[in-house]
Amino acid sequence: MTAVVLNAGYVLRDDEIKTFRTQPEPRTFPAGQVLHRFVTRGETSVEGPWWFQPEVLRRIRLHASRRAIEAPDVARAWHAVRRDWSTRMDMLVTARLACPAIGWIGEARHQRYDDQRKNAHVQWIGGGEQVFLPNLLADTQHTPPELREAHRGLPVPRAVIVSTERFGDASTTPTRPYSNE
Repeated sequence: MTAVVLNAGYVLRDDEIKTFRTQPEPRTFPAGQVLHRFVTRGETSVEGPWWFQPEVLRRIRLHASRRAIEAPDVARAWHAVRRDWSTRMDMLVTARLACPAIGWIGEARHQRYDDQRKNAHVQWIGGGEQVFLPNLLADTQHTPPELREAHRGLPVPRAVIVSTERFGDASTTPTRPYSNE
């Protein structure tokens, strides 16, 4: 029996391609692959399509520690995550794929800082490696209690949330765009 591969036959839309600096590369991730994403508790979907691999998390943590800043601040700049998409990014979610899945990998494209006229020329720089993995649904049985409410009524899981890590209230320390060097 052949294993079902999530996103087999999925065709990227133009708006999804435009979130990358260049044409993203398709990649088949095996069942068991670990991926990470930052979310805002109570606001951002745990199983959204934007993820990054463990090596990227290692680089984010290293960059943050060298500059005495929070890891979510580095992730926001490198992945060009606007505040109207995720206000605080105060929780790191780690998931393990429950089945093979096709995702697209590439560098995050820059994004406008926000839609305020005063910031019209300010941009999040992007450049961090990101994984676009649509149609991912989390295992509600093993989801931490504080995140369970967001999962009611979802169909068959395609990933298991293996851990979460909370960060301080990022809204008290404003995030600034900066270099990923």
